[in-house]
Parts: sequence; C-alpha cells; structure tokens
Amino acid sequence: MYRLSAYFAARNISDLPLDLIMPTVFLVIVYFMVGLKLSFPAFSLTLLTVFLSIVASQGLGLAIGAAFMDVKKATTLASIILMTFMLSGGLFLQKVPTFMSWVRYISFNYHTYRLLLRIQYPCSDPAPGSAIVNLPFSPI
Repeated sequence: MYRLSAYFAARNISDLPLDLIMPTVFLVIVYFMVGLKLSFPAFSLTLLTVFLSIVASQGLGLAIGAAFMDVKKATTLASIILMTFMLSGGLFLQKVPTFMSWVRYISFNYHTYRLLLRIQYPCSDPAPGSAIVNLPFSPI
C-alpha cells in the first residue's frame, strides 16, 4: 500500500529514538566516570559524534542486509567489514600495513575516533595521514 521510500523513512524515524536511548544512558554514565572534559559543549559534541556513528553503522548494516538475502552470508560479510574497519581505524593498531592503509578513510570508526580525540584534546592536531594523535599518555 505504501511506497518503499515511505516505509523506509517511517521505519527509521520510529526506530531512531529507541536506538539512541541506550547509548545515551551508557554515555552519560561512562563520560563522567572516566573523567572526560566537564563542559556542556564537549559533552554535547561527544553525544552527537556517538549518534552519528550509530546512524552510520546502522546504514552499513541495512545496506549489507539489503545486498544479501541469506542471513549467514550477510552476517559473515558484516563481521569481516566491521573487523577491517575497527583494525584499520587506528585505535587498535597504530601501524596499518600499506596495502590496506586506504581502508581507514572509508571506516566510520576512524572518523569517529578522530572526532572524539579532537573534542577532548583540541590542541592535538594530528599530522595528515596519521591514525593516532601523540598524547601525553597512551590511550591503550
């Protein structure tokens, strides 16, 4: 009865509040326990960055789900893509092999991690192409 675009928009709009409540509760608890920057703009930007990361990861999941009708194939591909994005993003590995260094630029983890670092440490301006910022302490 409805067009596919209307169904898709209605589904995303109706699911968005439920998908954002739990990460908001988690972020409120963890943000203040970890001792991050205690200012409203920093907290708001961190929350916005987390929200954008959630929307990007949901979009990737929906695209993979639409591309494969078999659940096992979609799950396998999603696991491979997400692990590749996580490993090339710079949080777990600082020195990514050169043959896959381009993957970091399509990884939403890389951009989320850099945004969160820039929000908490505004004076840390990483060199172009570097995956991690030189901090006075090791984040790992």
